[in-house]
Amino acid sequence: MALVLASSPGTLREAYEDLGRRAEPEWRSVAEQMLELIPLLEDVCAAEPVWGLISVSRLCLLAADNFHSRRYVVIAAQGLAGGYNISGGTSSQDADGPNAVVERADSPQAAAKLVRRAMVNSGGWPNLR
Repeated sequence: MALVLASSPGTLREAYEDLGRRAEPEWRSVAEQMLELIPLLEDVCAAEPVWGLISVSRLCLLAADNFHSRRYVVIAAQGLAGGYNISGGTSSQDADGPNAVVERADSPQAAAKLVRRAMVNSGGWPNLR
């Protein structure tokens, strides 16, 4: 399985390539960061069905292709500030809830490791260890 853009005919990569064509430097920076991260996320998500929902500058990882599905992991590229914030939910709470665990990564590689841990801890992908 792969990381798939939820409810969309396009790909996650295409969505961020489109964002990178915007005039605002902040959006271009977010797009560049996410385009660096996507191949690493595809590796993390290779064994489980994972859908990505883009919400402004955030990428929410869902366990079902449904807009209303729980947001188990939220990845926020920090644009011009650099780095990524990774929010992980629990089995009873969304990753964008008030008590979500938020960790910071300074590189795409570190972000991918945090995403994998957040996916395991969230309970959204029970076969992922």
